[in-house]
Amino acid sequence: MLLNGTQILEAVDKRHIDVPVEEWGGPARLLVLSGRERERFERDSLGPDGKAIPGFRQLLLVRTLINEEGHRLFAEGDMEMLAEKSGAVLSRLFDIAMDINGFSRKAEETARKN
Repeated sequence: MLLNGTQILEAVDKRHIDVPVEEWGGPARLLVLSGRERERFERDSLGPDGKAIPGFRQLLLVRTLINEEGHRLFAEGDMEMLAEKSGAVLSRLFDIAMDINGFSRKAEETARKN
């Protein structure tokens, strides 16, 4: 039997994943964005020329790193400070955030080339 609209809208489908970050001394929690949040990230990560903005990787992390209550750990004004953290850790977390949010690596590469 197929789902109906009510069942779809009532389904609890927002989730998160805890990622061990030895370098930081514990796990970090990454959020799966809602459709609206994902669309906003996609819009905000591109400049007027259609190219990825500088810091788009940190932007995704700012929008997906959350605490136990589900609140963001950082504001967009914190992107520069976040960028000063280990590139290896940021890259690892970014890759996981991309994966759990259904962003393809090909889309990222296309955005960079454009």
